[in-house]
Amino acid sequence: MNADAAALAKTVVILGGSGFVGRCLSVTLAGLGHSVYSISRSPVTQGDPQVSYIDCNFDNTYQLGDLYQRADVIFHLACDTTPATSSQQSSLEVTTNLLPSMRLLEYLEHKCSAHLVYVSTGGAIYGDMNGAPATEQSPMSPISYYGAGKASIELFLHAYHRQTGNSVSIIRPANLYGPGQFAKQQFGIVPTLLSALAQDELFQLMGDGENQRDFVYIDDFAQLCVAVLNSTTCSVNVCETYNVGSGLGVSLNQLV
Repeated sequence: MNADAAALAKTVVILGGSGFVGRCLSVTLAGLGHSVYSISRSPVTQGDPQVSYIDCNFDNTYQLGDLYQRADVIFHLACDTTPATSSQQSSLEVTTNLLPSMRLLEYLEHKCSAHLVYVSTGGAIYGDMNGAPATEQSPMSPISYYGAGKASIELFLHAYHRQTGNSVSIIRPANLYGPGQFAKQQFGIVPTLLSALAQDELFQLMGDGENQRDFVYIDDFAQLCVAVLNSTTCSVNVCETYNVGSGLGVSLNQLV
């Protein structure tokens, strides 16, 4: 790394680093010369040697407090639910997502000034738009507990920003896909399709298949996160929200 690159290098903490997005983002940022710390409860197998991996709950500020105080940017990707799991047990949104995030904000409020980047959700935040495009100014109107949980954290982040003046970026991505993504219960149609193909299993498509979705490739999303990180040098005392998508709707029939 040359002297100019070293001067621009940041200490970056990624919460939920063992997940699909976290693994890709960790490697991308480390490859650009940043000091990257990946935090997750699940150990990362075959990790990148340039990334520091810590197996820990992200709200364990006793273990992670010193790291948070040194961080320039914190990417909050951690989420323990899917739309399917929280539809079966709505309280999971509070106990596994909202409560740990609030413990983190309590610590950051008094101890840290890092730029906090929260990866929320796209469609689940806005609910049914009846075919109209959603903008960042569209009202949040979630119809699922999963979407309601994301919206709740977003509102607390706005309040956190007003209380502290610390910069916050909220990213609402469309459906992410790419290498390394694993199918979850009713979550991630691209890996679910590929798994059905690989195992020669029947794929059941709900409805008539004409529902349209927007898809974003994981490497493109990682580059967006790089742009957000690079913008933090001039993004002082801001709270900003970005929709992230290709802008092209694809029906499920077309995808299949």
